[in-house]
Amino acid sequence: MISAPLQDEVKKLNEKTPGSVDGTRLKAHQIGESRVAFAVHPSNAVKSLTNAQLTDVFVGKIKNWKEIGGADQPIVVVAAQPGDGLRAMVESSLIKGSSLPSDTRAMPNATQVPKIVSQLPGAIGILAPASIDSSVAELRGETSIVQPLILVTMGEETAEIKQVIEAAANAGKPK
Repeated sequence: MISAPLQDEVKKLNEKTPGSVDGTRLKAHQIGESRVAFAVHPSNAVKSLTNAQLTDVFVGKIKNWKEIGGADQPIVVVAAQPGDGLRAMVESSLIKGSSLPSDTRAMPNATQVPKIVSQLPGAIGILAPASIDSSVAELRGETSIVQPLILVTMGEETAEIKQVIEAAANAGKPK
């Protein structure tokens, strides 16, 4: 299972180990999607930003909340480690292939992001909407960034594999 476009994942793997993955035999099956959410400390007065402002925050151009209507405090970006699906979607969709700032607090596990954001008044976190709880506040962007959820198969699918793909695509859907 991957959460970024198949060709991007194949490219990354082949950059690490040239020729290790033959992408021609792989087939992607999108079985769902998840929205990328942004969280801030509950005391943060900023509740929404334009996508241009979010881009400027995530490339490090905007460094202080006062530049976008908040308190005079540095912005601390909190995200999962590089390679995480949500982080990858922000890097590819919102900041167009750039990387998050070098001082980003990269958590080994995405579930740690809201915990850190809840402890840092200047923080902005990249996380799944389901991870937003009462300890943080959701910061809205102009438009949603959507992460595809993809199962990858190799070669022709058997009837059994087709059943697995269908079951995965239907999991969590209302009945």
